[in-house]
Amino acid sequence: AGEAAPDLVETEIPDPHGIARKNWRDAELISPDTLNLLETLSANGSTNMAAKIFAMFIQHAEPAIIELRELLTQHTHTSAAKPAHALKSMALSAGAPVVAGILQRIEDYCKSGEVSKAGLLLDELDMAFAETRKAMQDYLAHTAS
Repeated sequence: AGEAAPDLVETEIPDPHGIARKNWRDAELISPDTLNLLETLSANGSTNMAAKIFAMFIQHAEPAIIELRELLTQHTHTSAAKPAHALKSMALSAGAPVVAGILQRIEDYCKSGEVSKAGLLLDELDMAFAETRKAMQDYLAHTAS
């Protein structure tokens, strides 16, 4: 069973294109529950689980976002829904709720055939991923010192 992407905030930002955009600026880029779990797992062994999980997420999400962008710019909504769903699951597993929330909306638009609306969320996805990647890297730098 799939997990639902968390709501980012209660209010949506008005958009002239009718795109559901959520104000995620005040949201946690990395889930505190995920951080607690990774810290607990790391404490029980010699492996830094956050480093492993975050590195895998960054490594695999970057090319997946590029692929999703290519599919959406070709307006192939049926083939774009599946990678959006897979990337959303990856983001949820890595504790990246903002990225997952945007991907949920992209997936929903793809499934409803509104690929142009899904495509309009790509820049927001890129920005959220970049900020999440930085937050993960900052967290790892802080915990390594």
